[in-house]
Amino acid sequence: MKYNGLTSVGSIYQAKCTANNIPVRFVKVKVGNGLLEETENPLNFTDIKSLKKEVGISEKTQINEAVRLTVPLDNDGVTEGYYPREFGIYVEDDGVEVLYWYINDGQEASYLPPQSSAPVKIKNHFNIVATSLESLIVNWDGKEFWVDKEYLGKELIKKEDKIETKESAFNRPFGTSENEVLEGIQLARTLGLEYGGELNNSNTKKLNTIYYDTQNKSFFKCFRENTLNYADSNYYEGISNNDLLLKLQNLSKVETYYKTENGIVFVFKRIGNLIIYNSSNKIDFSVVGKAKIFNIDNPRFIPRYDAYICSVVSLSTVYDGSISTSGEITLNFGSSPVQPFIAIQGIGIAKD
Repeated sequence: MKYNGLTSVGSIYQAKCTANNIPVRFVKVKVGNGLLEETENPLNFTDIKSLKKEVGISEKTQINEAVRLTVPLDNDGVTEGYYPREFGIYVEDDGVEVLYWYINDGQEASYLPPQSSAPVKIKNHFNIVATSLESLIVNWDGKEFWVDKEYLGKELIKKEDKIETKESAFNRPFGTSENEVLEGIQLARTLGLEYGGELNNSNTKKLNTIYYDTQNKSFFKCFRENTLNYADSNYYEGISNNDLLLKLQNLSKVETYYKTENGIVFVFKRIGNLIIYNSSNKIDFSVVGKAKIFNIDNPRFIPRYDAYICSVVSLSTVYDGSISTSGEITLNFGSSPVQPFIAIQGIGIAKD
């Protein structure tokens, strides 16, 4: 005995969908091997007779009320072969799964062997009736679902069609006008250097690469390779609009540093990030060899890199020296003791 049609509960559900103008919601298919008795009427079934497996619906096509469902079936996990003659198509009715359509092929069903004999995959196609509204397939979350090359190809074509019409992220075209988005490479072109992403991580930051600091909401240029997760001024230089504005404002800002050492006053100037070491003083004691003059104790006048300086002694002899990144000023006076009149001259780049 065979059967292929609506159940009573399925007919009630179909009428309800039509009256309320809502789509039929297919959820899953139950597969079994139960044979129909002559005295049985599948119209009254609320479940299949002998469950073997639950599977999903992979495809659906619909023209008016006619619906064609594709139901994949395989023998994964099947230890004893059986005849998959029962197919119960279930719908969702107010959160309850209802047997909408029942199919039984009787003695004409093909045998599904156990997995141990050979892997078998079957695609079953069922033509059923729904309503004139486009029916839905509720996402199947079971494990018994597989796709073949044909199905995957169809889905990829759908995705490609969407990509072709989409143009870009957020479904908006690239450009610089209103309602357009800026292409990612444009950021690097605007900054003039390669963009390396966020700064606040332990990844290696590359020389002459731009990073974004999420804490300061600013872009920084890396001038020394490092793995720091914060914008240390010894490794990074701010290049955001606000940083550049401050630098421009600092170009006209003059700072003065006074340092008194052994009763002698030294005076240095800073304009922006440029430090001018230019001061003349008489030392009242003799010095010989490499001599420490003093330490700069104002960090704004300490150079980022060792600064070269020179000194004129007694208006005739020139000696070299340096200002270290710790602020120590040293001069090399040679092997003969001198009582110099020192004119320190040099230029340094500030740390901040």
